[in-house]
Amino acid sequence: MTVFCLLLVCVLIVKVTGTASTEGVGPRRSDYDRLNFSQAAVIATSVVKHVTSPVFLSVNIDAASLYHGIDLKNNTLISLTSKLSPAILRIASDPPYLNIATSSNDIKLSYWDELVDFAAQTKLQLVFDLNCLNLRSADNTWNTSNAELLFRHMVENNQTIYGFQLGNEPAHFIKNNPEKGVNAQQLAADFTTLYDLLANYFPSYTRPKILGPDICCSLIYLNDFLTVISDNVLDAITVHQYPLEGRNLAKNISGECTILDFLSGEKLDRSNIKLLEYKGAQRLVAPGKHLLLGETATAGDGGCPNLSNTFAAGFFWLDQLGRSAVLGFNAVFRQNLVGWSGKSTVSNYAMLGVPGWTFGEHLTPHPDYYTSLLWKQIMGMRVLDVHGISDSVDVRVYAACSTRIKGTLALAYVNLANNTRHITIKIVQLINDGFEPRPYFGTRVDYILTAPSLTDDEIFLNSKGPLKPYSSLEGKLVTNNTSLFLLPSHSYGFSELVDVSTSVCSDP
Repeated sequence: MTVFCLLLVCVLIVKVTGTASTEGVGPRRSDYDRLNFSQAAVIATSVVKHVTSPVFLSVNIDAASLYHGIDLKNNTLISLTSKLSPAILRIASDPPYLNIATSSNDIKLSYWDELVDFAAQTKLQLVFDLNCLNLRSADNTWNTSNAELLFRHMVENNQTIYGFQLGNEPAHFIKNNPEKGVNAQQLAADFTTLYDLLANYFPSYTRPKILGPDICCSLIYLNDFLTVISDNVLDAITVHQYPLEGRNLAKNISGECTILDFLSGEKLDRSNIKLLEYKGAQRLVAPGKHLLLGETATAGDGGCPNLSNTFAAGFFWLDQLGRSAVLGFNAVFRQNLVGWSGKSTVSNYAMLGVPGWTFGEHLTPHPDYYTSLLWKQIMGMRVLDVHGISDSVDVRVYAACSTRIKGTLALAYVNLANNTRHITIKIVQLINDGFEPRPYFGTRVDYILTAPSLTDDEIFLNSKGPLKPYSSLEGKLVTNNTSLFLLPSHSYGFSELVDVSTSVCSDP
């Protein structure tokens, strides 16, 4: 392989080799010695690709869970959620049908207070999606009466939250309700109204931010909205993306809900197309605004039963976190944390509890919850570029500065294949007229995540487990006498390269 690099760029070469395994989902010992194919990746260690945010990995609770009266005082829910801090907690739905204390089906103000207390107890910052698309005046402008009722209550009780949104997936709403739809120009005007209202009710130092427009399926709508909205109104751009089609029995849609769908690198890479479109619109029309992936999971419409909350979902989740960081998204919101995804649709992609959990003690974390904790523990905000040659879509490698060990490098990887893989790590320094690779024989701390079966609701860390809420998420110290890093078949995980020192990870 020939590597061409710019002056003063130090790179880390990661060469991947692997072999087929014929039994189960894990590697056999004989696999370790049969290396039949290889691929390579190059990680630039002296250039920061992007800087995310402390709340990069954030979570949603669908407003449907509030409609069903989810127990926000549950001690287990509070404890498990608090471990995800720092993060933003977003409350939203499609469509945003919940109002504040105007009928028996609405959120009572006392329940709103519980929500604010829940965010405070878990140390998550609250974002709430106001009902806009279903609350229209005769001239089709947003009817603000319900929002103002909430604002007055907040002022009277000295409450503030991180931010508000206005409507959810408006282009999707138009598609399903053409006679009630709100076009991009009108929605931009409604956002301006929200901006003025917040300025009237809250002083500048406690004023909630405004995030939107939560687009899921129309780049044209997003472009039109960003073109007409005033620059000072919007604090961040929010978009949604699900790579797989979920199951919707009401519409007779079976969805892409097989294990082969969940292991398809080509289908996971659908995210790249849509996320690049969103990033292009942001750069072209609103380059100064942060871009947030406000909703994402394996599949839409509540996900796939017995798949979207199992070990198999982790391939997507870790890959989506890595690719979003590289593409320049400042936050990724997992849909969702717990409960429901619609009035009559349970959340199969929730990270906690059985689908449709509302109350009780049966609130066991699913595998993606532990992967999320490890991402926060290991992967820092400074994202490093990964590029190079690959002959397979099955292995993905992402790099960032380590959160735990200042100045060093952390890797996240996904191995979709039923093959064992080895990563050959080499550091390349710029000398004279080229790079001379030097194998990395330094110390690593590995965090290899596996499961007995791909559809298990359990996850093992370095072959120990299954993990429980009280488990210590400690890595395995590896003092290398080889530059090979084994990736078991159908696994994902992390590694800290303790002896790689790079200035971009050391600077304040």
